Amino acid sequence: MPPPDPRQPAGGAPSRTLRLGHRGASAGAPENTLLAFRRAIKLGADGIECDIQRSADGELVIIHDDGVERTTDGTGIVGNLPYAALAALDAGQGERIPTLAETLRWATDTIAGGVAPFLNLELKGTGTGPDTLVALGRAGYPGPLALSSFDYPTLEETRQADGAVELWLLSGPYHDDLIAQARAIGATCLDLNHRAITPAVAARVAAAGLGLVAWTANDPADIRRLLALDPPLRAIIGDHPERLAGGE
Repeated sequence: MPPPDPRQPAGGAPSRTLRLGHRGASAGAPENTLLAFRRAIKLGADGIECDIQRSADGELVIIHDDGVERTTDGTGIVGNLPYAALAALDAGQGERIPTLAETLRWATDTIAGGVAPFLNLELKGTGTGPDTLVALGRAGYPGPLALSSFDYPTLEETRQADGAVELWLLSGPYHDDLIAQARAIGATCLDLNHRAITPAVAARVAAAGLGLVAWTANDPADIRRLLALDPPLRAIIGDHPERLAGGE
C-alpha cells in the first residue's frame, strides 16, 4: 500500500494546493454520496469535502442539511431520524446517504488502488468530533485528512481528544479575530469563502503561521486567482473537480 500523500503535513508550506471536490463531484453527481466521491477522484481531485451529522440513534452519516428534503426523497430532520430510516432514502441516481464508516472504507479501498484521497470532514453538531476520531481509529484509516467546522466549541473538544489531528476553522468572511481563535483551538488553517481571500488576507494569515483553504470556488477565473497566491493555499474546494484539476 503506498503511503498517504497529503501534499505536506499540517504546519508546513504545501508543495501544491490540494484540489477537493465539494461534497464530492457535486455538480454532476448526487452530493455527499459514494458516487460523487468516486467521480471526484476520477475527475482529478486530490480528495473530497463532506459533512458529518449524527442520526437519532447515534450513527455518523454523510449529509449537509439539517433536513433531508433537498437531497433525498424523504422528509424530516437528520438528528430526529434513526439510521434505518435514513438508509432507506434515495439520495439521487439510486444512491443512499452513506455512513462515515462506509466513506472510510471507500477511502481505504482507494488507497489500496494506488490513490490516497484527502478527506476534509466537516463536523456538524456537538460531539461529532470525538465520535469521528473514534470512527477513524476503528476503521484504521491512515489519512490524509483534516477536520473542519463552523462550530468552534466542536473543534475545541476535538482538539482536546486528539492533539495531532489537522483542524480547519471555517468562516465565511475574514476578520483578524479568526487568527486568535485558530491559535486557541490549535487549528492549522482558516477555511474561508473564496471571495474573502485576497493577497492581503493571504499575507496576513501566512505571517501568523497559518494556512488557508478556499470554499467553494467554481469559476475558472477564481480558481486561477487562488492558485496564483504565494504561499500556496492548503486547499481549494469546488463543485467541479475537473476545473480545479485543470487550473494549474
